[in-house]
Amino acid sequence: MSNTDTNTLEILKELIGEVSNDPVNQIGLDTSFTDDLHLDSLAIVSLLVLIERTFDVRIPDNLSSQLSTVGHVVVYLEQAEKVV
Repeated sequence: MSNTDTNTLEILKELIGEVSNDPVNQIGLDTSFTDDLHLDSLAIVSLLVLIERTFDVRIPDNLSSQLSTVGHVVVYLEQAEKVV
């Protein structure tokens, strides 16, 4: 994992901590938002909004359902263009 990926993961952990009751130190790239963190749809939408605001990106609605793990989000964020 690159240094950028590590920084992105750490920021994501902080954001997940804002919407989840689970300890963030156990979160890894393969952590599932629904299966592992037990986030419901409202919590996932809240998390995606936090991600968009924090990373200054836009996550299209049709893509949000495909971002099911922390690793999927990290990859998306590393490839996404900043919102202008």
